[in-house]
Amino acid sequence: MALWAKIQELPADTFLQVQALYHPDHFPIEVRHYLANWIEEQNWSEIAQDGPGEERASALVSALIRELQRAQGAVEGANFVARIKLAEAIASFAVSGIFAVDGRNLKK
Repeated sequence: MALWAKIQELPADTFLQVQALYHPDHFPIEVRHYLANWIEEQNWSEIAQDGPGEERASALVSALIRELQRAQGAVEGANFVARIKLAEAIASFAVSGIFAVDGRNLKK
């Protein structure tokens, strides 16, 4: 979470630029926040070099959904809005059926 912690310390105007990268319909910022450790633990350079392939992309999305479900269960009961946002992200990733990878669409 070191990178995400640094991002949160950016000046407000710079953080707004980062925030604009996380579109609510594609990859909500809540997902980045709650899965910061998991995201930063992934070997993205290997995935980018080798190309994910359909199986690898599908496995990665499945792992992402499992991590979202785990995070949703761990969110404190008082954080109702966060639980809703994570549930929406889970539903979005689970039912989209198509994942964009390297400019291609891969079907589940």
